[in-house]
Amino acid sequence: MIHLDEVVEALYERSEIQETFIMQYKKLIDSQTQLYTQIEDPSIREHELQKHVRDVNDLITSSQRSLIEFNEATREVNRLVARALKSLENNKKEI
Repeated sequence: MIHLDEVVEALYERSEIQETFIMQYKKLIDSQTQLYTQIEDPSIREHELQKHVRDVNDLITSSQRSLIEFNEATREVNRLVARALKSLENNKKEI
């Protein structure tokens, strides 16, 4: 039998993961905007652009990882909710 506390805990964990993803994604957007600004600036050297491209790529990778983690947490919440509902239905039948 699953307890609702497990569902609530999973929801809190998922919320924290979501916050991390949102912060990383905002950082990525900001970094991409800076990169596009640098691309238009003729005074920026190629090695500086290449470094910024690597930084953006790293942020993309970490954002993708966070999104995967968020999706896994969502699946876990859904699994726990389904088990909790089934458990409640079974208890209702017993009453």
